[in-house]
Amino acid sequence: MPKTFDEPFFDKKDIDLDDACAQSAIDQDYYFAILEEQEIKEMAKNKKVSPIGVEFKPPQHTDKELVPESLADVMFSKICFDPEAALKSAAHESWLLDDLLPAKGIAFIYGPPGSYKSFIALDMAAAITSGAGWHGYECEMQGACLYIAAEGSRGLMERIVAWEKHYNRSRGPLAVMTIPVMMDDVVAVRAFTECLEKASEALNQPIRLVVIDTMARSFSGDENSAQEVGAFVNACTRFSVDIGDCLVMVVAHTGKDLSRGMRGSSALDGAADCHFLVTKPNLGQALVKNTKQKDIEMAEPMRFAMEPVSTGILDRKGRIRRSLVPILESKGEQADPDAEDDMTAFDHKDANILLGLVKAADRANEKITEDELRIKFIDCMQNSQNKKPE
Repeated sequence: MPKTFDEPFFDKKDIDLDDACAQSAIDQDYYFAILEEQEIKEMAKNKKVSPIGVEFKPPQHTDKELVPESLADVMFSKICFDPEAALKSAAHESWLLDDLLPAKGIAFIYGPPGSYKSFIALDMAAAITSGAGWHGYECEMQGACLYIAAEGSRGLMERIVAWEKHYNRSRGPLAVMTIPVMMDDVVAVRAFTECLEKASEALNQPIRLVVIDTMARSFSGDENSAQEVGAFVNACTRFSVDIGDCLVMVVAHTGKDLSRGMRGSSALDGAADCHFLVTKPNLGQALVKNTKQKDIEMAEPMRFAMEPVSTGILDRKGRIRRSLVPILESKGEQADPDAEDDMTAFDHKDANILLGLVKAADRANEKITEDELRIKFIDCMQNSQNKKPE
């Protein structure tokens, strides 16, 4: 029989990790709880979280559910013996928004303050929960969304009502969480996973999308630390898998230099399945550029007009509350006539050339400015185009 938490297992000073591993062969959930308890204690030493009041309940299983699986078994299950079959299977996977937002993984919508990026994130979310699609991109998997409004929920509520008024359509199962969730806090992530399961039951639909708005309000670590950012990414991946595959969309910020992409460690870019840069070319306009797609071509730029829409709700002084709804104006070259000069608009080949230049400078311990990098990049592109095939 599996151990129960009535036994003072965690209080033993001579705890042996090998014994814990052996115990996990009987009940893996129990082993994971041991590791999590140790992680909490370690974080408590660093004054990041406090284990006070944290209570772990023993897992409830039937004998048929207790299926031992070693780490070697897990690794073996991830070996691909037939790449062609795996590719065919991947080709038939569904998307939330066709060839734009995958059905699982991590996506980022980032931009400078005041660039309307949260409006774009909500517009995408409502396109999925309503099943209406997003400005020409078909919704392949309609489902529920939990939107974490870490930077103010009232404004988001107004945006949702304005969206419904403008399109004369229900938003569908789109729920809003009015408090932030610290994604680098193991206790908070565990509680949030349980919260998602309850939300799915309340909505009577699987949760297909979780929006974290913003990362800055949902992360207490050093955003320039690859290790601490990695903990944020791992937490997002963990709860998305635990509740069933879903996409986690993170709203993030840029630094002062837009060409450097998202603010913080490059680990964010590496973890992203896709990301979108949102800028404000003019007052009341939002320009959305797809700056990464892991396995397909990037989508063309899109320019939106931010249209004021009445919510039909009066405030305490009898004034009508209004919000903004993104209305598509143009796509492609018309949306972004300066795309040729945009250092963020690369395809995969261009990105590999740029990455090679940066790595070469790093190996040689050379400092390279953005202007020097641009000149070298253009030279490489011209040489590549002028090179005759053998």
